[in-house]
Amino acid sequence: MDIPIPKYLTEYFESLEKEHGITLTLPQKRWYTMKYNELGESIKQEYPSTESESFMGSSEGFWYLKEINEARQAKRITTVPFQPQCLVNTAWDLGFRDATSIWFYQQLPSGSVHIIDYYENSGEGLAHYVAYMKTLPYYGNMGIHYMPHDAAAHEKGSGLSVEQQARDLGLDVRILKRYNPSKSTLLMEIQRTRSLLARCYFDQEKCAVGIKCLESYRKKWNESMGCYTSDAVHDFASHGADSFRYLGQAVETQTRRPDSSSMDAERQKIAKARRSNF
Repeated sequence: MDIPIPKYLTEYFESLEKEHGITLTLPQKRWYTMKYNELGESIKQEYPSTESESFMGSSEGFWYLKEINEARQAKRITTVPFQPQCLVNTAWDLGFRDATSIWFYQQLPSGSVHIIDYYENSGEGLAHYVAYMKTLPYYGNMGIHYMPHDAAAHEKGSGLSVEQQARDLGLDVRILKRYNPSKSTLLMEIQRTRSLLARCYFDQEKCAVGIKCLESYRKKWNESMGCYTSDAVHDFASHGADSFRYLGQAVETQTRRPDSSSMDAERQKIAKARRSNF
C-alpha cells in the first residue's frame, strides 16, 4: 500500500537515525505513518521508538492532545467536504519573523464546526497568502477573515496596517479583541479552545500539519520545581495553536443558533458526502 509520508514524520525518522542510530525501512515508515494517522502523538506510548518515549504521559504536558485523541476516536478527523451552503471563514496568526498560519472553517447550523483546510508559510508577504487562497476551489464562497489585534498596528515602512493591506487585497477582515489579562488568562483561552474542539470535524489530509501543531502544543517545564507551568512553549506548534485559539474566539463572536441536527446526523452527512466522492 502506497501511504504518503508527511514532512513532519520524515523529519522525525531522520532524527531517529541521526540521534539514536535507528534506521527504518520504507515499509516500516509507511506502517508508522498509518498508525500515526490512527493514534496521533499517543503512538509514542503505544509503539515507542526510544526508551524516553515509553515514559511519556499520554496527554501530560500537552494542552490539546487529549481532545485531539478524542476527536480521532470519535471519527471526527476524517474527510470533511466543503459545504457550498455555508461560508468559509478563516482565522490567522500573523508571523512577522516566523510562520503565518491560517485555519479555514465552516460553521454549520447544527453547531458543529468543520475545519476544512490549514495553511502556513514563512518569509512571505500578505499578497502570497491572498494569492494562495485564490487557488482554492471555494474562494468565491469565502466570508470573514479573522485576524489578531496586532494586525491593526501600522508598519513602519509602508505606514499601513496588515488589516488595511488585506482589505486593499479584497479580504473582509475583522480584528479580534485582545483579551484583557486582568479579566482573562491564557488558561481561560485554552479552556474555551478545548470546548470548541469537542464539536469540530477536521479534514485529515488538508489539516494534517495543523493537527500536528494542536497535538504538539505543550506547557513549559520548570526544572527547579519539577513541574509544568501555565506558560506555553514557543516552537513550531505555537502558530497553528495560536491561530486555532483565534478561531475559537471568532466562533464565539458569530451568533448562530443551532437547529435540531445532532452531531450524529452531522457525522452521517459527512459519511454520505465521502461515499459520493469515490
